[in-house]
Amino acid sequence: MLFDIHCDIISNMKNIKYKIIYLLLFCFIILFPVFAKVVGLRNDLFGVEYEAKLKDVNIQNLMDFSFQDSLDDFITQKLPGKAQLARIRNEILYRLFKVSSNFSLNITDKDDIVFDETMDYYNHGLHYVDDEYVDSFVTKLNELNNILKSKNADLVLYITPTKSRYVSNDDLLVDRFMSKHSSFDKVSHELPYNKLINRLKSTDIKIFDSVDYIEKNNRSFFDENVPLYYDTSHHWSIAVGNKVGIDFLDYVSNNTKVKFSKLTQSISEIDSPIFPDNDILELCNVISKPQHSYYSSDIQISDLSHTKSNIIIRGGSYLGQVPFIQAMLDDDSNVLLMSNTDVFTDNWQTTQSINEYDQIDFKKYTKDIDLIILEINEVNVYNATFGFLDYLLDNKDKLFY
Repeated sequence: MLFDIHCDIISNMKNIKYKIIYLLLFCFIILFPVFAKVVGLRNDLFGVEYEAKLKDVNIQNLMDFSFQDSLDDFITQKLPGKAQLARIRNEILYRLFKVSSNFSLNITDKDDIVFDETMDYYNHGLHYVDDEYVDSFVTKLNELNNILKSKNADLVLYITPTKSRYVSNDDLLVDRFMSKHSSFDKVSHELPYNKLINRLKSTDIKIFDSVDYIEKNNRSFFDENVPLYYDTSHHWSIAVGNKVGIDFLDYVSNNTKVKFSKLTQSISEIDSPIFPDNDILELCNVISKPQHSYYSSDIQISDLSHTKSNIIIRGGSYLGQVPFIQAMLDDDSNVLLMSNTDVFTDNWQTTQSINEYDQIDFKKYTKDIDLIILEINEVNVYNATFGFLDYLLDNKDKLFY
């Protein structure tokens, strides 16, 4: 009897303890926005989020609940401390379940390597291109190349790699699922990159192939253990990207009439990563910090010798690691750089975002053009140049008169 009473007391004490814990946790969550407001915690989540706006208060909006819905969205988005609460939840998903709150990201079972959807493109042929497409694309490149040669100008292709080529992802849940539910044969599949490179060999177009360049350097460029791609990044590491970019600029200087300034590079280990070495982990919006060894990349000008030129550069985000600015520092060249939808002009002083090429006055660049650089990432062969090549050829009589 006494034993049973003792057990009941202990059981009740445990229940009370759990109830107190639940109550404290509930109070913490409810009062956290107040605490966040008082101490000034910022909502510093990474990624795209549409700004919530309140609807006008009127009878119609109240009756159809559109005002109430907008108020709910507004409060949810502007809630003080929202970022910290979201990061706590995301950390639990990331560490315990290997899941990202960002639906476009995947995390490996081991080593917590983060991949975006380009992993699927590379390993499962989701951006497949057929021979007819490659033939047509190379034919267009040849036409542009001939136009430029007639104007004593040059076309140079800058081929860039992808993380999936160098970082193992065989243990990804998505990878395993797609392998079981697809008839895709990875062994016999010819990568878009291989199709493009093999076809380009029959042309005289100038090409700097980063994939081949990396292999010729045995995938290593420094004495330090600098990876080509970090587990935490979508792009190649800033140190490697700058190194390849410098050598690419040397290639252009040695093979065209446009001469860039000579650059040198030094690296040093740093405590926290700089962009883009942590760009994809930041999208997971977790609390923990990456544990890798990261490096800064310092670019110096050893010979300020860039020639005044009219240059158009078109590509994606990999252009960000090519040190064009240092190679053309204090120069009055007429340069237009397009990276995805971002456009840089006026010696990098003016930026704008475009949706159509007609938004840009290309005549001021093409009339006396010296060089066009087109960057093609190996998983983006299906959409190489983002339609810019077609635009130039469709308007060749107007642009290259």
